Amino acid sequence: MRRALLATPNVASLRRATCMAAVWLLTSVDALGVNAALEARWGEYANRVAESAPIQPECVPEMIRPPEGTEIRGTFLFIHGFLSCNQQLRDLGQAIALSGYLVIMPLMPGHGRAWPALDEDDYSDLPRPGDWRGRFDEFVAEMNDLMAVAPGEKVIGGLSVGAAVSLAAHLEHPGAYDRHVLFVPFLGVPGGPVGAAAVTSLSRIPILQEISVAAMGWRPICHEKRRLGRAGYCDYRLKHLGAMHAMASRTFRRLAQKPMDVPLQIFAIESDPSVSQARIEGLEAVQSATGRTQAFFYPPGVPHSLLSRADNPGADMWWLGDVFARSVAFVVEGRASKNRVKPSD
Repeated sequence: MRRALLATPNVASLRRATCMAAVWLLTSVDALGVNAALEARWGEYANRVAESAPIQPECVPEMIRPPEGTEIRGTFLFIHGFLSCNQQLRDLGQAIALSGYLVIMPLMPGHGRAWPALDEDDYSDLPRPGDWRGRFDEFVAEMNDLMAVAPGEKVIGGLSVGAAVSLAAHLEHPGAYDRHVLFVPFLGVPGGPVGAAAVTSLSRIPILQEISVAAMGWRPICHEKRRLGRAGYCDYRLKHLGAMHAMASRTFRRLAQKPMDVPLQIFAIESDPSVSQARIEGLEAVQSATGRTQAFFYPPGVPHSLLSRADNPGADMWWLGDVFARSVAFVVEGRASKNRVKPSD
């Protein structure tokens, strides 16, 4: 059934399915007895996303509830990465929900739109140099408003670009969150100052903005993963990368001026080619002044999307149980992990 839907997308049916999913998710939250303010804000957000465009079924904004009868200990706002959606976070989100946390997984601006065809993407609404600031600021404000009425302890985190967005949200309301967790944080493009300057300048030139920067070898691999059930996009343009870099760089600069004084856990990968390792080290250095930041690095070979089976079909994800256990320990109990491995650019 799912394979047939992916192969022959229908705009009307996808829109109906998205709306139905949003209603079901709201109903499941209502069954928990969550306060009316959170119900109202989540329902408004989820329904607006559902009505804005046909959304891939695996990308519908989602709340994962604790088991029936379990007291809600806290709420975890969990933000997905660039080109992906909450599918890549769901397994860990479910593990955290089992420990009594309500897990909120929104959809970042411009992400998750239904594919025109199995080997095509509708990435037309991804943030770009001219609009990223307003769109991300609006998203961050809405998530903070939602979390302001969420029950219990409040924890925030994200993966890759989603990690940078979570930092931006925290910086807007420094006292709003009890803990913060980052997975392979994208704080800028790799390549040092030269790479950053190139992306910044070239992504603003109209004739170059539409250049596809997805690695040529990546598309067929991604399309095969899609046939196996992976959601999200497989392609993007230079202007989109420029916008992500600009957003992450602004956040990094703000952190350099004023670190976050909360427990912060960083999970990263040694020599991860998808992110600026120098800026991860810079984040560690800035946060060291608080004495409340710990970092744990996995060895080279662990993929950037380290939490998702859908992103790594058929792979021996030997690290998955370890990162899940360490993540649950930090989000739920505040027990941080650290090791001596450091990244290198």
